[in-house]
Amino acid sequence: MNRRLASYALALGALLAGCATREAALVSAPVDAGADRSTPVPPLTDCPAALAAYFAGGAPACDFIGSCGAPVGACCTQNVECAGGLVVGAPLSCEVGCVECHVDRDCPATQLCDGARCLPCPFPPDGSACLPCPVPLERVVRNSCATCDCRPPSQCHGDAECAAGDRCLPGQACDPACPAPDSLACCANACGASSCPFPVPLGCVSACPPEVLCPGPCISTACRCDGMTWTCDRVCAPPGYPVRCAL
Repeated sequence: MNRRLASYALALGALLAGCATREAALVSAPVDAGADRSTPVPPLTDCPAALAAYFAGGAPACDFIGSCGAPVGACCTQNVECAGGLVVGAPLSCEVGCVECHVDRDCPATQLCDGARCLPCPFPPDGSACLPCPVPLERVVRNSCATCDCRPPSQCHGDAECAAGDRCLPGQACDPACPAPDSLACCANACGASSCPFPVPLGCVSACPPEVLCPGPCISTACRCDGMTWTCDRVCAPPGYPVRCAL
């Protein structure tokens, strides 16, 4: 009888030891860090949200009908739709004949850069749609397009048009969509010595001197430089004169 009890005790001890070993193994087993226990993302049911996700580089699940789009540059549109349960982008749709631009010279002749795209000349070439420019101002022509803007005539567009020893110095008063603030192609420039400061104030808006009586501000014309400082004549600015620079 004692031998039988002893056998039962040994068997029970082995069983308990095995359970403890298995429990320890479960506790010490490494957790699978790659297991995905996140909540599934619901499909997008809003087309604008799907469009934003598409531009962010994703192709999420979706559940909506129809399509929507957003501009890409000045001439193209990107549309998306929900096809087969996923957000899908349609081929880029671009307006035929549209030309994107940063400056006027990016456009064909007789077109102007307006809002990052080239547009036809806005006014007839004879200037009949505009008020006359008061003397000594002249009509601004941009990329062979007549405009209603007035400006003092540029005194030069290159050094060859200046007296010996002088340079053609870039002006501050420049056309919209001008390639650069110091461009000689589309600004009111003036001749002067290399020591003269630039950009030149020709065409800039300023207060009128006491001897020039105007209902509004003045603009500088006929600028001269003594080697260090510019001196300009001033006339009344016409109504609507575009303020490209101010003194």
